[in-house]
Amino acid sequence: MKNIRQLSGKTYLRYFFAVAVFALVCFVAGVTVFLQVSYGLKQGALSRLELAVSKLDDVIQNAGKAAEGVAVDAGKECTSEVRDALRYQVAIVPDVRTVSLAKDNVIYCSSIYTTISRPSSKGDFVRDQLLLLTGNQLTPDKPVLIYRRKTDSDHTVLVGIDGYYVHNILRLLSFQTSLSLTVGNTQMDKDGKVTELPLKDEGTVYRRASSLYPFMVSTTVPHSVQWSFIKEYSLGSIILFPVLAILLAFLTWRFTGWLMSPAQRIREGLKRKEFVPWLQPVVTPEGQLKGCEVLVRWVRPGLGVLSPYHFILEAEESGLIVPMTQELMMQVKTFFSPRQESLPDGFHFAFNVQAGHFERPEIVDDCCDFMAAFDRTKVSLILELTERQEIVRSEKNIAIMKRLREAGVLMAIDDFGTGHSSLTYLKERDFDLLKLDQSFIRNLGSGDHSRHIVRQLAELAGQLNMKTIAEGVETEEQLKVLREYPVDYIQGYLFGRPVDMAAFARAWLKK
Repeated sequence: MKNIRQLSGKTYLRYFFAVAVFALVCFVAGVTVFLQVSYGLKQGALSRLELAVSKLDDVIQNAGKAAEGVAVDAGKECTSEVRDALRYQVAIVPDVRTVSLAKDNVIYCSSIYTTISRPSSKGDFVRDQLLLLTGNQLTPDKPVLIYRRKTDSDHTVLVGIDGYYVHNILRLLSFQTSLSLTVGNTQMDKDGKVTELPLKDEGTVYRRASSLYPFMVSTTVPHSVQWSFIKEYSLGSIILFPVLAILLAFLTWRFTGWLMSPAQRIREGLKRKEFVPWLQPVVTPEGQLKGCEVLVRWVRPGLGVLSPYHFILEAEESGLIVPMTQELMMQVKTFFSPRQESLPDGFHFAFNVQAGHFERPEIVDDCCDFMAAFDRTKVSLILELTERQEIVRSEKNIAIMKRLREAGVLMAIDDFGTGHSSLTYLKERDFDLLKLDQSFIRNLGSGDHSRHIVRQLAELAGQLNMKTIAEGVETEEQLKVLREYPVDYIQGYLFGRPVDMAAFARAWLKK
């Protein structure tokens, strides 16, 4: 349970890092796109405002020229000559609708009336220069911008600028967002509608004031415009960044897996059931199938099938060899129990165990469950004790071995003569089989002492009522020599390499 908790915690941590990287990339990407769009909209708005102010300055400057052209007539009687002068300015100066003369804020002469006597306007001129109106008496539904120029303390020239020219400038520059003109407390939008301030602005407002005349141009960038602008102009980034975030999250998942300790990687593999049994046949010297040794392979995604060389020492040192063996037993039992009638009589399954297994009483239950699954045939279970770790004799492991014996489990000593095994080891423990290490078998054809060692060990095993298995047999010459000795079983590439369970069943078992 402790291993499972550690495994789960590490897995959750890897998930956390992967999700955190995904969220971080998406957040940074979203903020970056939003800031870029906001900056682009801001710069675009400010550029359009600057251009609008420049254009409106030109329009008002034209009005100033018209006022200057008739300034000499201010204070004169409204004769036909004076009216003609006023009309001449309307005719030659762009954007001007009317030119009028006023005294004490009362218009007394205009380019559109022969005689007139009325107040010049309603409202106050901003800085005594500009006034924005919804219309005048001649065109009450058309906005007009009034420019006023004083000639003396009593007389002024009033120039009416057609609102069409003003809002047409605003309209032409109102792409992305709408522009509006503000004069004092009055505002004109791009459609020429004149309203009183204040108006509620929902969004970010940008303004530019004229340095020559008392007006400003403003625009509001609503938040909805920013999102629609993002979808329209940054769709590629919207698609690319989540894909990039997924890729980085995947790489983070893999990288955190690589950063794990070897033991932690084994735990992850156990959880994902990446450790699978491969079987190598064990035969008589005549080639008759008698059993198999269950070996472990690690099927790692992206790396293929790894042999025990890459992980078995770490599994033994970390104690993970125990749950690994339990997993192998479970898979072998699940696969072969329904096929037990196809197994030869006296067939045995041999599993490798080491010192750590005999410190855990559950090995007895695991073995009993395994054997109980083959209740219809005589199948033997062999535990091959590896010699990489020495079993220290204690009451606990002696009791466990006794229980295994009582359950009918056979014991084999693996790789005899290469590890901690010795003659004393054979004397103190009751083994059923002795496996001759392949280092002795490999040199049977040479002139060294391997032949004598193999013969003596085989004869010794027979005297101790132990069966003998020669492993690592790869050539006919080795087999020929072994047939001369009292060797019971052969294991090696000459008869078969380790394969997965399905391949083993196809090659060796009865249909």
